[in-house]
Amino acid sequence: MRRALPALLLLVASLAVHWPPADAGFAYDDVDFVVTKVLDHFPPQQPERALYRPLTNLSYAIDYARFGDEARGYHATNALLYAAVVLLVHCLALAWGLSPGAAFAAALLFAAHPVHCEAVDALAGRS
Repeated sequence: MRRALPALLLLVASLAVHWPPADAGFAYDDVDFVVTKVLDHFPPQQPERALYRPLTNLSYAIDYARFGDEARGYHATNALLYAAVVLLVHCLALAWGLSPGAAFAAALLFAAHPVHCEAVDALAGRS
């Protein structure tokens, strides 16, 4: 139980920061990448610069099958994926030999740092 408590607290903290509000919608690049289903190249206006993003596209397809055009579900997926990354940061910090307190602090800082907002809160940042 002692080992699960930091993970649970990190999970709650990361979801508290990034869980989508009830009126979450599609914004900016989300329209190109999700709403209009332009999922096979980035940026959509320049297909000659296409990036191969099969996992990102698969995750959008799974979200579409589950949520249709309801943006909140896509945002919830982003928040849950981010929470998993926060837990991995905690595990990595422990593997590097940081004390449990320092590893928790590092993961908590990672969870709440505002630099991650664009990658987590914008659906196009999922990749």
